[in-house]
Amino acid sequence: MNFRSKAAHLLARDKVFRVFQRCLRLTHNTRHRMERNLLRSISLLNLPSRFDVSRIDDQVSMLEEDLQRLTAHLTAIHHQLETRSGRDDP
Repeated sequence: MNFRSKAAHLLARDKVFRVFQRCLRLTHNTRHRMERNLLRSISLLNLPSRFDVSRIDDQVSMLEEDLQRLTAHLTAIHHQLETRSGRDDP
């Protein structure tokens, strides 16, 4: 008898199935409570959550892109001004 057939045989019993179902529900509820308490603790310690860090990372990425565009634009303006003034210094 392999594992699946043993598990199916055990879960076919009503009492075993109800106990297993209750354990799953309790595990889910416990995990939910732990996550909620962890988020509260993080908040009380004034630490950023995973979501906060992800959002900040996205904002920094957007700022880096803006800075690159601005740098390229300023470089182009600088080259234009050098060309107009008659200087072609590298």
